[in-house]
Amino acid sequence: MTLLLRSLLVGILVCAWGTSAFCVADKHVQPSDEKSMPSYGQWHSSRFGGGGYVQQVVISPSNPKRVYMYVDVGGVYRSDDAGRSWRMCHGSLPANRSNYSVRGLWVDPEDPDYVIIATGNRWDGRKGIYVSTDGGTTWEMTYKAWFWGNGHRRAAGNVLVSDPENSNRLYIAAVDDGWATSNDRGKTWQANGQLKSLAPIA
Repeated sequence: MTLLLRSLLVGILVCAWGTSAFCVADKHVQPSDEKSMPSYGQWHSSRFGGGGYVQQVVISPSNPKRVYMYVDVGGVYRSDDAGRSWRMCHGSLPANRSNYSVRGLWVDPEDPDYVIIATGNRWDGRKGIYVSTDGGTTWEMTYKAWFWGNGHRRAAGNVLVSDPENSNRLYIAAVDDGWATSNDRGKTWQANGQLKSLAPIA
């Protein structure tokens, strides 16, 4: 009887100590301070498959701290501190999964806020060229063409380049749409119908 009573008392003490320890430990658990976390607007849950492969990192020639990065199925991102932190830049594009597949990106050599991207995937047909004059905050479509941002040759090179002697003149290579040129930094494009399907041009 004495042994049973002793065991019971020990059990009660252990339970009491465990509960007390849990409560004390719980007092030290503090929720994350949201004010200390970086905020880039409102976040939403991503569908399964978000992310993807980083295809290219582009550094602004006129501002080395400004860096852009695009992903085959995850959109385009921007850093203002040489890559230490990043923000999403595709939130203002039309809500279509094709626009999360980015195949090319070009930054004006004299203006880090002037950016052009080529979007599209293999399933949703033609999307096209979008131009931003505010560092990716807003976009305007200037040319409709088919780019495979998630195609099997997505790592083979860029489909959007400029003339090294004249940055106003741009070239693009599209799937089933041939190649096109622009003489005004991507505002308007002139298609060339001689070649219908092209691999990367640079």
